[in-house]
Amino acid sequence: MTAVAMALFASLALWKPFARFGSGESGEGRVRWVIDGDTVVLQDGRHVRYIGIDSPELDSSGDEIRRLAEQARSYNTELVGGRKVRLEYDVEPKDRYGRTLAYVWVGDRMANAQMVRAGLARAKVYGTSTRHADEMFRLQEAARAEGIGIWAQDTP
Repeated sequence: MTAVAMALFASLALWKPFARFGSGESGEGRVRWVIDGDTVVLQDGRHVRYIGIDSPELDSSGDEIRRLAEQARSYNTELVGGRKVRLEYDVEPKDRYGRTLAYVWVGDRMANAQMVRAGLARAKVYGTSTRHADEMFRLQEAARAEGIGIWAQDTP
């Protein structure tokens, strides 16, 4: 085998585990625990970070931000808590913390999008996983126009 053929074979072998994530494939699981507005733990132990959004953090120093973070976790629990979910993968399979990156679906409703539309998360692009970015930013503008959640006038 020539050096070029070996290099090509090696690069394909390294690419294969990640190729499926850009292909629209999906997985499934049942939500065991909702950590916050953009992260859940499945029954099998996988931590799943929602792609394309960022919700307020529970450990924030400001009272208003913590209140919004609690609302985000509560709403996310309503959406996915204890439910069977479908995970739609995009380009990047995991984040730097080892969490699975996915769009999380319950039936025909995407939890990521529901969080943004409710004003409990911001649309945010990380890396190259952008399949639903336009939709997320459109939903964010609707929430902002209505002044709900993080877009309320008294929110920092």
